[in-house]
Amino acid sequence: MTSSLKASTASEEVPFLLAILDQSPTPILAFEPLRNEQGIVHDFRVNFANGAALQLVGIPFSAMRASSLLQEYPSAGPFGLIHRLINTVESGQEIRDEIYIDYLGVWVDASVTPLGGGFVATLLDITARRQAETEREQQARRMEQVLNASMNGIITCESIRETLPDGKVGAVTDFRFLTANQVALQLLGLVEVPVGQTVLSLFPAPRAFMDTCIQVVETGISTRFETPYPVGNVAGWYDVAVVKLDDGFVLTFNDMTHLKRSEQFQQEQSRLLESVFNTSMNQILAIRAVRDPDGVITDFRIEAVNRAMVKTSGYTPEQLTGMSVHTLDTGLRTSGVFDQYVTACQTGVPQQGDFYYPAIDQWFNVSTARQDTDRLVVTLTNITDSQRAIRQIEQQAELVNSVLDGSINSIMAYKSLRDPETGAIVDFEVIIANKAAEAYLETMGADLIGKRLLELYPEEAEMGLMARYVATVETGRPFRTEAFYRESNTWIDLSGTKLGDGLVVTFTDVTMNKRAALELTRQAEFVSRLLDGSLNGVVSYDPVYDSSGGLVDLTILSANQAAEVYLGRSESDLVGKRLLDLYPRHVETGLFAMYERVLTTKQAERLETYLLDESGETWLDSLATPRDEEGLVISFMDITEWKKAQRQTDALVGELQKSNANLEQFAYIASHDLQEPLRKVMAFGDILQSQHAAELSETGVDMIRRMQSAVQRMQTLIQDLLMFSRVTSNNDEFRLIDLNVILADVVADLDTVIMKTGAAVTIDSLPSIKGNHMQLQQLFQNLLSNALKFIRPDTVPAVQITYRLVTNKELADLVASTLHRPAYHRFEVVDNGIGFDPQYTDQIFQLFQRLHTRSQYTGTGIGLSIVQKVVENHGGSIQAIGRPGVGASFVILLPA
Repeated sequence: MTSSLKASTASEEVPFLLAILDQSPTPILAFEPLRNEQGIVHDFRVNFANGAALQLVGIPFSAMRASSLLQEYPSAGPFGLIHRLINTVESGQEIRDEIYIDYLGVWVDASVTPLGGGFVATLLDITARRQAETEREQQARRMEQVLNASMNGIITCESIRETLPDGKVGAVTDFRFLTANQVALQLLGLVEVPVGQTVLSLFPAPRAFMDTCIQVVETGISTRFETPYPVGNVAGWYDVAVVKLDDGFVLTFNDMTHLKRSEQFQQEQSRLLESVFNTSMNQILAIRAVRDPDGVITDFRIEAVNRAMVKTSGYTPEQLTGMSVHTLDTGLRTSGVFDQYVTACQTGVPQQGDFYYPAIDQWFNVSTARQDTDRLVVTLTNITDSQRAIRQIEQQAELVNSVLDGSINSIMAYKSLRDPETGAIVDFEVIIANKAAEAYLETMGADLIGKRLLELYPEEAEMGLMARYVATVETGRPFRTEAFYRESNTWIDLSGTKLGDGLVVTFTDVTMNKRAALELTRQAEFVSRLLDGSLNGVVSYDPVYDSSGGLVDLTILSANQAAEVYLGRSESDLVGKRLLDLYPRHVETGLFAMYERVLTTKQAERLETYLLDESGETWLDSLATPRDEEGLVISFMDITEWKKAQRQTDALVGELQKSNANLEQFAYIASHDLQEPLRKVMAFGDILQSQHAAELSETGVDMIRRMQSAVQRMQTLIQDLLMFSRVTSNNDEFRLIDLNVILADVVADLDTVIMKTGAAVTIDSLPSIKGNHMQLQQLFQNLLSNALKFIRPDTVPAVQITYRLVTNKELADLVASTLHRPAYHRFEVVDNGIGFDPQYTDQIFQLFQRLHTRSQYTGTGIGLSIVQKVVENHGGSIQAIGRPGVGASFVILLPA
């Protein structure tokens, strides 16, 4: 009966205990061993997990049971955590350790207890604490950087006190170094921090200095003073501030020797800065719960307080005793402190939390522990300074991040990756990248963090940059250099500074600057070669003024090779010489006056000068250009031969004008004097035919007919010659001409021939262009009449005139070489007539040239010569394309 009762009781307790475990806020898991065929434990599987554990893992219990520890946590074994767990199960010894679970991304404080061949693991999530510790370490390193960036020397020391016969601590006899920043080491002439060494052993300070430091330590009163230090290589004047720190002091000092030496006429000044550093004692009070009739805690009353509490509260001990905690702190409920008291009182579990008291603007860590049933001991620790320091560090971190992200330079921070055996740096890992670096690398910072340097820039090893980074980390010496990255074809300006066991690299793309510098060098070389390759002489001058500011001469600064040749002197013989000392005739020729005007007006001027001496006559073309605010550049060329050629040209032009006058006289004679006899011959021939034909023989009539035919040909020839002469000599001003009107008139003039031949004439819409109305009409009249004249038998004539606007680039190379306008009107006259052999392409435009006899086709051989002359007068080009038996086309290009 007793056994049954115990079994029943045990069976009832198991669900109860499981329910308690399941409600525990601490994750608890039980594991059973998994054995291989040899019976050796090689893995574990969950057989119990409370609610907190399921919430931490994030998967249901069934899924956990379906897997094993190594399957879910591969990094645990075989020689890691899994090995330790197997040893624990086999040895029966508990283990406790802090473990990082990578697949969950959390840190846990794990307590493992062997249980029934397996083990029970209790886990406490300490991720927040570990992250805080990491952040504090980083903040400490940053603070060290800040201290080392200070312009003042900063050292901390602890007191060395004598030991009295009774074993008690006596007076301060010396101080021992604890820390020193880089500036302090420099000012004190030390290579490294003399940790553990005494002040007097290194620096036998004057007694007054030691007394001052001892007084600060003993009284807690800070001080600042200026003092001379006459001993050793650190002798000089220093601005010193001493502040008590525990049983020692923080000493901030700055070398002000140079200031004191410049202020020896003034009396020595010192300021004593006093501030009381209260090493806050913990405030402790004992309180007892006050319950209502139902046993609910409604208040706590103070039973006892320590002196720190009295001092802080502003009440006397008598006033505090029996006081309600709500009277002492009216915000107790809203701040959450009262709930902490109640929880500690009810559960017996110590409670702790950080709370802000806005009434006094203070932070306190409140720790509550139950002494007996309703009595609590509350300890308040003032953590205001640490909280403010944390927030200040956070603000400084935000400021640093803002500065980094606001920088136009790319900035990246790396930590060293070292070989675990040798300790040598083998690579670097990115820990910080600012916005500029992200933008330059086109990668978000999150994607950069954790990347290895040689993964991002493998070429930096060959470039020697990796070695520089390593040297900076190992020696602390910063560097700056420019590097060329062949893969991206860029130049980068880099600088590096040690940061902890790593470095900060600042870099800027200076490719454009480098290219600009190279381009400037190339341009300078090009200009130098250009000047030396120039046929013109080029000389640079600086002005020489008298005391009144008037120009009296010019000093030669440089001269190109052409100037050396013309002047008959080398550049070394010219540079530094005065212009008028070498060439005084510059005054009488007016050149010096021109130079003076250019220097005054800052406007370039050009002047031709004529010189006549025993060597002959010489013409110079000179151009003076202001070089800068003061100087001049003179470019000159000997144009003597050109001037002589111009004389000859002027003479030839005069002869040509006489020839043109004779031609005009000839045209007048041909128009009047030659045509008059021909008209009479024609008239007499008509009279003979009409009135005396019966009296003439058949031979006589035929001769008269032939005579009249010859007279008609002669008249036609004279008319064509007159037309050619008019086209050649016509200088009428160009005006805007509508070519549609011109072609309409031409087609109307040829209407009879078109009707007779049944020709089909098609014309595109044509533009209006600037030109001579008579000449343009003659151009299309001749081309269209030729197309209607040279037709094939049994073929209906077809003539087409097309038009389009073309650019210079579209023109054929041969034609474009003589045409330089950006755009041209392109007209093409195409027929289906007899065509011509391409070998006669140039011949057909020559005066009086015919490809057929008069019996085949009428004409004088002048029509196409007139066409070519009209096109030339209008600044254009014409090209003839012939295909025998197919037809001909004429392409005309006129400026747009």
